[in-house]
Parts: sequence; structure tokens; C-alpha cells
Amino acid sequence: MDIPVTDRLLHAHGFATDTADHLAALTGEDVDAQEAAIEHLASAIMNQGTPWPATGVVAEYVAHLVATKATAEAIHEALIDFLVEVEEAIEIAEEDGGEAVQNADLAELGRDLDAE
Repeated sequence: MDIPVTDRLLHAHGFATDTADHLAALTGEDVDAQEAAIEHLASAIMNQGTPWPATGVVAEYVAHLVATKATAEAIHEALIDFLVEVEEAIEIAEEDGGEAVQNADLAELGRDLDAE
């Protein structure tokens, strides 16, 4: 599976132009880059339990890495944790009204997802 194109999608810090490099690092040899990639998933792709437009394609790619065991064991466990967080966010969104709640949360931060 190819790394998804994310540069037109938003994450918690703006356009996800940095996400593809982080995803590539997950299967690389650079431990520092791997740790930065895991942090990116936790802070930008899922920010305080909030999914962003880039979350879906990133979660699909991460699920592929997990299913194929394409990463080191420590990275594998962190990716499973990320997917659990995504699943929990989906469950909460379904219970709470989904997109309307996310838009309200973003409005409190002064952001308009539709405009962006």
C-alpha cells in the first residue's frame, strides 16, 4: 500500500504536508524519526481525542502497517494504540452527533472546518 497523499488534508496544526514523511519513517531505520512519527500521530492526526480530515486516510494506512506487521514491535504496539484512539473517537462521535460536535469544538478554537 502506498503512503496516502495528505498535503491537501488538515490535521490539528494545519495542512498535513508533513504527514507523508512521518508515515514513511514508521517503517524506516531511524529510531528518532519513528518516535517523532508516533508523536505526530498522537498530536496532529488525533489531537486530544479529536480526529481531523487527515485521520481517516492515515488510520487506513496505519491499519495496513499493523495487519502486515511492517514495523518493529515497539512501533507496532504504538500503532495499535493509535487505532484504538481513532475507534474511540468514532464511537464518541456517533453517540454525540458527529460532525456537528466537531464543528462546534473547532468554532470554539476560532476555526471553521468547512472554510478551511
